[in-house]
Amino acid sequence: MKTLIILGTFLLASVASLQGQLLYFSVSFQTNGLPPNNILFRIDVATCEYCPVLDLPNGSLGIGDVLILPNGDVLVTSLVNGIERFDPPNPVPVASTPGVFFAGYVHPNGTIYLTNSSTLYTFNPSNNTVSVVGNFPSTLNVNSALYYYNGVLYVDAAISATNEPVLLQVNLTDPSASVIVPFPPSGIPPMITSTPNGNIYGTDMFNNITIDQFDPVTGTTTVICDTPLELAVNGMGSAPAGTPDLPCICLGNAATPAQNTVNACVPSSATVNFNNDGEVLPFQVVRYILYTKSV
Repeated sequence: MKTLIILGTFLLASVASLQGQLLYFSVSFQTNGLPPNNILFRIDVATCEYCPVLDLPNGSLGIGDVLILPNGDVLVTSLVNGIERFDPPNPVPVASTPGVFFAGYVHPNGTIYLTNSSTLYTFNPSNNTVSVVGNFPSTLNVNSALYYYNGVLYVDAAISATNEPVLLQVNLTDPSASVIVPFPPSGIPPMITSTPNGNIYGTDMFNNITIDQFDPVTGTTTVICDTPLELAVNGMGSAPAGTPDLPCICLGNAATPAQNTVNACVPSSATVNFNNDGEVLPFQVVRYILYTKSV
């Protein structure tokens, strides 16, 4: 008597411990007419391994940036919901702060800076409050590419009257005294972040997602990682030194097959014949059935 084991279709994601410098980026996608959803991924720039770490709620629309706090909490800045704070992997915000915010950065000294088109703020993580540092020069509209280089915080902006792009060297004490410096010849990635080891990485917002290393002197980028994700990036950040790595997770069920099922993680898109012939998106859970038959 032998037992023949037949496995239904399933795929496993590689969620091994990632080594090296981790970056975090949020992506937005929409399927089947549902409201847009946002997922926070992490990627190791040394190995290019990536995985989801937080399923952001549908309500996190108009995301401006994502910040990783020293304790591992995640701040999501938004044009709609202000600031939402998450304790991964819990997808429900643990705190919310109203306002309109574009970009943010955790300074090496621990200060958390936030911006919108006109103002520089600080965020106090002990009570989730925001304080105004001051306004940027009134002749400028500040955008969302905020990065730290050689001890200075930079943000891209545009001259209000002409929409000419400029780079602003931020005065952290008096933002109105911030200085315009030469704009990199090849521009700045729309999503950008600095890492504790001094590297600067960026990505495009809407094309196939690549992680690029950015040279702030020449403005040139070098592709480090090329992912199969064809989704819209709406935020990018890195964790301060000493921050615990956010663990990989699997996301929600893609469809509802029969009973007696178990779960596995899907690393790439696949079409499977569930009861409703659902489509499995990256890192959703696909259930499979283990059949046994005596032969």
